[in-house]
Amino acid sequence: MGLGNGRQELAVVQVGEKHLEGVAPKPARARIGIGRVRGAASARANLMLTLAIPLAHLAFLTGDPADGVLAEEMLIARIREQFGFLGAGVTVVIRDGVAHLSLPAADAAKADEAMKLYERAGKRAREGDFARAVELYARVLKLNPALPAAHRELAMSLMELDRTEEAKDALIDALRLAPTDAWSFVVLGNLYAKQPDGLARARTFFARALELKPADAWALNGLATAFARAGDTAGALARFDEAIAAQPDFGNAWLGKAVTLERSGQPALAAATVQAMFAREPAPAARAEAVFAEAAKLFLTAQTALARAGESESFKAVEDYRRLVERESGFPVTITEDALPPGQAGRVQMAWAHRRDRHVVTVRKSPPTKRLR
Repeated sequence: MGLGNGRQELAVVQVGEKHLEGVAPKPARARIGIGRVRGAASARANLMLTLAIPLAHLAFLTGDPADGVLAEEMLIARIREQFGFLGAGVTVVIRDGVAHLSLPAADAAKADEAMKLYERAGKRAREGDFARAVELYARVLKLNPALPAAHRELAMSLMELDRTEEAKDALIDALRLAPTDAWSFVVLGNLYAKQPDGLARARTFFARALELKPADAWALNGLATAFARAGDTAGALARFDEAIAAQPDFGNAWLGKAVTLERSGQPALAAATVQAMFAREPAPAARAEAVFAEAAKLFLTAQTALARAGESESFKAVEDYRRLVERESGFPVTITEDALPPGQAGRVQMAWAHRRDRHVVTVRKSPPTKRLR
């Protein structure tokens, strides 16, 4: 990319103007253990005062090699501009192909406050209070803007509030700070996955996450969902199976597989998948209750479809038998429904035994079919 075109890219994320095209009004939810990324000790460790980023990860700043080598002074200026959200006191030094960014040292009191706020924000997010989580993550980033996990988790809470543009900006900042953070790519993939024209880009993000973190269940699940929405049932089922193999208790992947099977006209396999899901985790954790509730509803839908298919086959068998009896006996057959005594499935009244011109077959009256809502 030429240096003068004003649009700078990080991977396939356009970051120079914090611009991603075609953001969906209803982004996909990306619940990747919000707030549980790191424990308290590592959270303190990640209140970073220095960053070391290989220039290879800053290719969106270095320009096209055909344009010549960018002067170090200009490159440093570009880095300072792109990382301006870290504050005015950032210094940049380039050594051996690595950009070293240093922030003014924070006092211990601010570091402790940021850590406590980080933990509180994660707790609020896990409880579903995303608005409060956003407020707390924003306070964390005022104290320490160089914490990639806080930018990413801020984005996840913003997505829950349908604040897609702000979530996109937070993810771009997270990837500026940590270009090899697989989970930021997963969340970005989920952001694009529900856009009518975003599936190809979503798949690119999920694939990048898998390059960075092979066999990650969340990335595989996201990729499977993108395949399913694109109509590639075989590709989706293969990825869901990989996600289940990587994390056998991952309810989202089991549910995604069951939904894909049911929508592709395979209710028996969908029901069996849900049964396997519940057999593996009969008492799901609180955070997985919503997923298991959806799975239970899907199981009823699949069982209803199977029952209706069974009724159709039974009706065909009865009709074939009726035609056979009419042909062999020379009398027409009338089939009726009525309430019958317990234990009696049907009743046959032969024409000659009841002095009629037809045979009468009575079957048990079935209850009305109820539609699942």
